Amino acid sequence: MTGFSYDEVIDRIIEKNPGNTEGELAKALGIAPNTWTAYKRGERSFGLNEIAEICDTLGVDAEWLLLGAKPASGPLAVEEPGFSLIPRYSVSASAGTGLVALEERPLDQLAFRTDWLRDIGLNPAFCGLIKSAGDSMLPTIPDGAQLLVDLTPGQQLRSGYLYVVVLEGDLLVKRLNRRIDGTIELISDNPLYPKEIVDAQQLDRLTIPGRVAWIGHAV
Repeated sequence: MTGFSYDEVIDRIIEKNPGNTEGELAKALGIAPNTWTAYKRGERSFGLNEIAEICDTLGVDAEWLLLGAKPASGPLAVEEPGFSLIPRYSVSASAGTGLVALEERPLDQLAFRTDWLRDIGLNPAFCGLIKSAGDSMLPTIPDGAQLLVDLTPGQQLRSGYLYVVVLEGDLLVKRLNRRIDGTIELISDNPLYPKEIVDAQQLDRLTIPGRVAWIGHAV
């Protein structure tokens, strides 16, 4: 498997720059020039949702951007046709702390049938796998389950669905409910855990990298 290099990710982004200057690149990516400079210097790391947005903006797939493998456009692919490689990350979603960042380089990749991914509404280029931890989402999600996350940028939040969220540095998986007043409820399926409330004035505390589309675990 091709090795990961943060500097090479930066080089590949620059290679696909849709503008003539890095200032135009920052604008195309929807970030401030000083934020792009911080990314280049390694002072700030891309999260999975940022990677998905960059791939969407530049028209490239995540495997190429992260690993330099396969063509610079089109869905993720493996040598066997009809399958897509989905990167599996070492981070866990639980009540513990930690952001999904590129310091958490992919452990490996798991192959999924491309037609199955598309049948459940997923673009293989915007998918990632992380692991669950803890019992707050029992019985729906057991400890140690693999979570296939839809990282498509700009997706609409749907009440009652499972999402990976970052709340003040804590990486969680919760069932979300959006109230009419804009308040978002973070609900644990395990009734022993109370729901958390993020009101409309505090939404800057909350980041939603993606939706949990599939749960895999041993029996």
